Amino acid sequence: MQRDAEELPPVDYGGPTAEGDLPVVEPPRTEPPGREHTRNLLTLGIFLLLATLTITTLAAAVAGVNSDSLARIAEITISPVVALCGTAFGFYFAERSHR
Repeated sequence: MQRDAEELPPVDYGGPTAEGDLPVVEPPRTEPPGREHTRNLLTLGIFLLLATLTITTLAAAVAGVNSDSLARIAEITISPVVALCGTAFGFYFAERSHR
């Protein structure tokens, strides 16, 4: 069953119309009370994890651990944590810049 074009309601895309109307402004979003605190704790925890892994790897290098073993362990542990830090920090600071 087809409808005629006259029966369909007009679509509002939220932007200015040909008549010069202003777009509809949505109210600011509100966040649950503990969300910012949780974000701060997660970001700090990930940063401390990266710092601990880095310092431990450097200490093992100074202590004379086999460089091949150390490189493999660092590759397995530090690389994913760096990626996780980049994602978390990017999300955290992007969210803060929109306020």
